[in-house]
Amino acid sequence: MLVMSLLFSGKALYNKWVKILVTFYYLIITFVFIYGYHRIHKKYNMYDGPVMPEGWDVNRDWAYGFSFAFIIPIAILVLYAIIQKTKPMEKNRWTYFIKAISLSVIVLFILFSIFNLAYGLSP
Repeated sequence: MLVMSLLFSGKALYNKWVKILVTFYYLIITFVFIYGYHRIHKKYNMYDGPVMPEGWDVNRDWAYGFSFAFIIPIAILVLYAIIQKTKPMEKNRWTYFIKAISLSVIVLFILFSIFNLAYGLSP
């Protein structure tokens, strides 16, 4: 949702091809993640139990790797948007830039943590 709101906001920060590429990237990466996630759960009997201990390790590693695949492109898009927004502002440009980067890092870390807690943590 964050990516789509960044891409398709009122102002045209990104050109049409960037929007198309990012949309397809997230569609493909989401499909691959969900497919692998269900395959791991099926292979290690995680739906019904009892779960083999190494199944949790495989699941955690899968979620951890894909959390970077989801978060890093968002960080790049956010950084680009912040740079584009701060260019026209002359007064207090650096304070706005530092505040925006700090807030973005905090939000992305929270998203990264939630993703790993939701998909990679064993009960």
